[in-house]
Amino acid sequence: MAVATRGGTIVSDQYVEVRIFAQDRVVADTARAGLLRHQFLDEFEAADVLDRYPVVIDLNQLTVLTPDAADELVVRWLERVRSPRRPVIAAIATYSRGIAGALTTALRDAKQCAYLVRSAPIGEVPRAVGEVTNTLLDTLDAVRIQEQGRATARAVAEHLHLNNTTAANRLAELVGRGLLQRQAQPGKLGDLFVYPWPAVTGPDFVPSDMHAPQPATSGTYGGAARTANETTIPGRKRAVLQH
Repeated sequence: MAVATRGGTIVSDQYVEVRIFAQDRVVADTARAGLLRHQFLDEFEAADVLDRYPVVIDLNQLTVLTPDAADELVVRWLERVRSPRRPVIAAIATYSRGIAGALTTALRDAKQCAYLVRSAPIGEVPRAVGEVTNTLLDTLDAVRIQEQGRATARAVAEHLHLNNTTAANRLAELVGRGLLQRQAQPGKLGDLFVYPWPAVTGPDFVPSDMHAPQPATSGTYGGAARTANETTIPGRKRAVLQH
């Protein structure tokens, strides 16, 4: 079920999707990227929907997005809406390896993090990119593979053979970077850390048509690096509120 809301669509009561589109599908300059951000994303800054749902920014209508334009369109918006009290969780959807590389560069340079998917976080394993270490990625995976993607610091510590304090510190950092949700539990159970996307059924695999991006340098459009573990559900349809 998809429900229209201001600026986007709530999909299956799990996340908000915003589809960015333009007549000219090549976005190479910051001025045009800024106009698209204002048209599609800026209205979310004061929206309480960001306190309740992760957001998926769908860029699949674009064919080219340079690192500078990616910074202007996506990263500056994330910097404005995120705060220690509001670590907004975001995924960016693109089938383009070039755009994925540009986003990876822009996020890393701004010390921000987000998830990358090809189409949607339903049926794929979103890939965390940006300013995130392999140690944090391992910790993130330790939460993702738990039942319903939920775990306490103690459970993660046991899985990774860490002490509880180290596990708790890593999990808190992932929350602050907008990669995990945190839920308080009563009593002495300890906070629950929650992977923000639906669980994927079946084994993960590396698809032949999409590779994890290398950070792109200014003026280039992509590359390949960390392996993506993704599966897709063919023919999925989404209802999107048009602007």
